[in-house]
Amino acid sequence: MITNLCITGAIGERLKENDIYRYILVDRQVPANKSFVVDKIPVCHWSKSTNNKFLKLSHGALITLTGRIENEEGIGLVVVLENYMILAKNDKLTLKNGE
Repeated sequence: MITNLCITGAIGERLKENDIYRYILVDRQVPANKSFVVDKIPVCHWSKSTNNKFLKLSHGALITLTGRIENEEGIGLVVVLENYMILAKNDKLTLKNGE
């Protein structure tokens, strides 16, 4: 099966220190109580290297990325980043729920 997806969200922390995975934080509205929750989506660069520009992006930067879904042992579903564009480098961006 072939997957292709596009995500817009803020750069979050790494799953573990010196890890190749980072979270992308995405706001999701909950219609039942008219609030927002933040989904944390694990993402890794296609090279799976610890020395790539994606891992060096500042926390809170807003990006749009394209990638594919893979299943990683011990983590589950992850997005493998193929391409990204930085929309805002402002590390003071806040998500709807204040995180």
